[in-house]
Amino acid sequence: MVLAPIEFPNSSEDDLIIFVALLGSSVAGFIAAPLISRGRKNYTLLSFLFGTVTMVAIFIMVPYLTNMLIFLPLLFANMFMSEFAYASRSVLEPELYGTINRSTLIGLTRLWPMIAYPIFTFYTSTLNLSNFLLINVILWAMGLLASVYWFYFGIETKNANIDYKPVIDRY
Repeated sequence: MVLAPIEFPNSSEDDLIIFVALLGSSVAGFIAAPLISRGRKNYTLLSFLFGTVTMVAIFIMVPYLTNMLIFLPLLFANMFMSEFAYASRSVLEPELYGTINRSTLIGLTRLWPMIAYPIFTFYTSTLNLSNFLLINVILWAMGLLASVYWFYFGIETKNANIDYKPVIDRY
């Protein structure tokens, strides 16, 4: 979405790009709800895996992204997976932190992206398209690595009592 106005300066294209991006996110929201209820670990891993795959596809297709028939389906798919990843984070935050410190820890968890976003936006505004997309591939890959780690070493929070005292609250 940040990239669209720069790469597609025609205002009618902006409206279409925004529509397709929001459509991808909206459709994903309806699909995410029943899927995430089946298990958090699998859902999170698959969200970041396919999100990374869509971002790599976009990166590989850089020479062809000016063609809307190529760009729009890739945008839809990536925004779809972005919503899946966002949903996993939104569900996991309250489940992974114990009741006593939950709000503080969720706030601290969200603080990093709130600080990083304007810095990344400023920094990436000077980059060419390929480098901008490469940073996005790296960010998705970081999420994938974290979800793989959590898949193997984390706890499944599906149907967990959120009043439990997790390891992070014991210190």
